[in-house]
Amino acid sequence: MILNNLIKEGNITVSVSINDLKQFALDIIEQTKKEIEDLVVAQKSETYVSRQRAAEMLDVDSVTLWRWANRNYLVPATVGGKKRYKMSDINRLLNNN
Repeated sequence: MILNNLIKEGNITVSVSINDLKQFALDIIEQTKKEIEDLVVAQKSETYVSRQRAAEMLDVDSVTLWRWANRNYLVPATVGGKKRYKMSDINRLLNNN
């Protein structure tokens, strides 16, 4: 929508019709709804990887993973008696560095 483009331009005074303003509000609501739905789907489809795979992805050894777990930096979940790491946690670490 044209209003979205104008917002990106900066401090501009604009005269809009009420219908355009309503459509803009509906577009913002729809966009936010889609983003929230995507987050919910991503959280429901959490995947877990083994200690070896997590270490490989993060380019660290298993001792580092153990140390991180003790410091609550990257805490594994226990799945079937085995330590597994959430992909979302690994991605969070990879994106912050």
